[in-house]
Amino acid sequence: SSNKEAFSNDLLTSIVDSWQNAYAMQVFTVSREEINDLTGKKISVSYKDNSSSELILQLSNNSLSLFNIQKQLKYQFPISIKHKLFAHNEPL
Repeated sequence: SSNKEAFSNDLLTSIVDSWQNAYAMQVFTVSREEINDLTGKKISVSYKDNSSSELILQLSNNSLSLFNIQKQLKYQFPISIKHKLFAHNEPL
């Protein structure tokens, strides 16, 4: 059995649109040491050209941070974007 949930096409379209249109409040460079010490939920993003990015998600009370492991960048978003980037029932 699989623990993956089925999402409606409308919900998936909404989530994809939100990711494509998301703008970070701030972007920081992160050292390789900081990347190695990160804790959080790992996310893999695949693109049409078969490339992919590995991200680490961290949540605080007022922000959502995504760390791009390969590019050593931290993208900081307002916490209000959480429900737009992730399905409402996705545990984070």
